[in-house]
Amino acid sequence: MKKITAFLLFVFCGFSLFGQINAADSTVQVVGYWNVHDKQTYQVTEESNKIQNGTDTISKQKIAYLLDVEVLDSTANSYTIQWLSHDVKVINTPNPLLDDLYKLGENSKIIFSVSETGVFKEILNWQEMQAQNQKAFEMLRTKFDTIPQLVNMINGLESKFNSKEAIEGSSVKLINQFYSFHGGKYKLGEELNTSVKLPNAYGGEPFDGMLTVLLDEIDTDNDYSIIRSWQTADSGQLTEFAKKIVKGIASDMNVDIKNEQLDFPPMVNETRIASQIHGNTGWVIYSNMTTEVSLNDVLNIEETTIELQ
Repeated sequence: MKKITAFLLFVFCGFSLFGQINAADSTVQVVGYWNVHDKQTYQVTEESNKIQNGTDTISKQKIAYLLDVEVLDSTANSYTIQWLSHDVKVINTPNPLLDDLYKLGENSKIIFSVSETGVFKEILNWQEMQAQNQKAFEMLRTKFDTIPQLVNMINGLESKFNSKEAIEGSSVKLINQFYSFHGGKYKLGEELNTSVKLPNAYGGEPFDGMLTVLLDEIDTDNDYSIIRSWQTADSGQLTEFAKKIVKGIASDMNVDIKNEQLDFPPMVNETRIASQIHGNTGWVIYSNMTTEVSLNDVLNIEETTIELQ
């Protein structure tokens, strides 16, 4: 509550007020009302756990960093936003050799545009991000230069992940979480269901999916709402794409793979988001996203939290 109170004092001193919470009809419209040079800092925590056979944790990974979100420019129909990541802390990784790789994200920038309501449009500095990715892959090659198979795999991954489409696909995950509910109007307790196209982090064709959104809570006293969503990707498309990726990695490592090795159960990908959003400005106060991906007997759980500082 102290964080919310401090935030509201800042808002009331610096912004013109636009009511987006309508208590009379229990609706919320999420729109970004921002000025050039408006800036907020968030704590971001990303945690991943792999669980095998339902009980055995086979891998843990956790990092945290600060994220400065700043409005660089605005027009009648768009905003230019900069995200600067800094103070990266590697809390837990499955391999200590990866620590330096994660820390390459220190002081990394993403510059992108959103619509006048806050809906994501495009990455603007993807070439700068491409150069940073190349530095990361080069570091990996140096660390594993005595293992030719791994070097071949790293080269293959670089060719797949360093295109404009792949960079945008991997970068928009956190951006989509942050702006997930912007541009929409929601009624308390009413579920909205729709089919969606889900971005492919590998830069391929997007996946079909189903999305449900629910306005769960309105707090008019503190001027915020809590909105939740549930999203599932088409299992058949995911499974076929996973087989393609496995074949590609095996080829890069010069490893033969038999068809029966690709005969695994349907892949499942489910994502849940819950965000607390300030009514008058559209700034996110807190957001949590949990993604569960299951393949064969392995369940990967990823959780990302974004919290206003």
